[in-house]
Amino acid sequence: MHLSCMRAFQAACHWEQALVLLKEEVSRDDAASFEEGIFACSGGGKWQLATEVLNEMQARQLPVKGVTYATLISACVRAKQWRYALWFLHEMERTGADKSEKNKVILYGGVITTFNWQRALWLLREMPAREVLPNVVAYGAVASVCNRARKYLYSLQLHEEMQEKDQGAWD
Repeated sequence: MHLSCMRAFQAACHWEQALVLLKEEVSRDDAASFEEGIFACSGGGKWQLATEVLNEMQARQLPVKGVTYATLISACVRAKQWRYALWFLHEMERTGADKSEKNKVILYGGVITTFNWQRALWLLREMPAREVLPNVVAYGAVASVCNRARKYLYSLQLHEEMQEKDQGAWD
C-alpha cells in the first residue's frame, strides 16, 4: 500500500509526501520503498535528499540497483553537480549495480555535459580504462561541450577519431 502511494506521490511530483511515507516505512528493510523515495526526491530536484536516502539504504545494506544510481546521476546532472554525478557513476561501476555498457555510456554522456571541455576530454579518455567503450553518444557529448567552449578544433578531432574507430557518422 505504502509503495503504490509513494509511486503516486512521485508521479505527481510530491516528493515531500513520498518521504513522509518512507519515514513511516523506516522500520522495514524494504529496498523498493527506499528506491521510490530516491525517485521521488530526484524527480523533485532534491538530489541532496535523494543522496541521504541512498546513504540510509546503504547503511541498512540493502541492494542498490543500477536504475537507482542512474536516477541519482541524472538528478545531479540536472543540478549541474558534476562531482556527485561522477561519484555516483563510479559507485555504480564499483558495486556492479549496472553491467549494461549501453547504460553506462549514456550516463557518461550525461555527466560529460556538465563538465568544462578539459574535464570532458579527460573523461572520454578515461572511459576505456573503466571498461566502457565510448560511442557516438559519448563523442557527441564531448564535442558539444567543446563547441560551447569554442574549441572547434577539438570537436573536429573527435569527429575524425570517431570515424577512425568506425563509430558511425554524426547527423
